Amino acid sequence: MENELASTTSSATTTSITRSLTAIIVSHGASFKNAFEQVQKQLVKPDEIICVVCCGKIDIPADIRVYNSHRDDWGHLARDIGLRLATKDYIWWVNCDDEYRPDFTSKLLQAGVQLAWCDWDEQGRIQESYVGLGTITAGNFIVERELAQSVGWNHREYIADGLFCQDVWDKQPTFARVPEVLYYHR
Repeated sequence: MENELASTTSSATTTSITRSLTAIIVSHGASFKNAFEQVQKQLVKPDEIICVVCCGKIDIPADIRVYNSHRDDWGHLARDIGLRLATKDYIWWVNCDDEYRPDFTSKLLQAGVQLAWCDWDEQGRIQESYVGLGTITAGNFIVERELAQSVGWNHREYIADGLFCQDVWDKQPTFARVPEVLYYHR
C-alpha cells in the first residue's frame, strides 16, 4: 500500500501525492524493538521494512526481511545492503537507538523533493542541518531511492553518513530542509 499525502497548491485546492517509503533499520547491537516502535508510531508508515543486523542476534518479527552484514562498521555496510534491497520510491534509514517525532515521515515526504532533511537534537544540542556543513546524519533525511542507488553507500569510515549525503548533493537533486527538530539522535 502506498502512502497518500495531501498537498496544497497555489490555488488553495488539495491534491493527493502518492509516494512509497522503505524503512531500513540498521541494528548494530542496539535494540531493534525501539527502532520498530519508532517506525510504527509514524503518521505515514513505511510500505516496506528491511532490517540489517551488523553483529549479534536480535529478536525480529517474522514478517520483517532480515539480512546480516557480519561486519560492525558503524552500520555503513548494513546501510548499503538495505539500499540495494529497497524497492519503494523513498528510503529512510532508521537507527535503533534514536527517536523520531510521529510526523517525521509525513513532513519529509510532503516536501516532494529528491532529498529532504530536518533539524535534529543531539543530546539537547539542536543541529540545524545543511548538506555542505556535515550536519546531516543517516537518521535525519529521506532520499529518493533511484537517486540513492545511483550514488551507492560507498563509504565505510565513521563519517560515511555525511559523505553519502555529499555524494547525493553532487548529483544536484531537488531538495528541502524542514527547519524543525523531528529527529533525536541518541
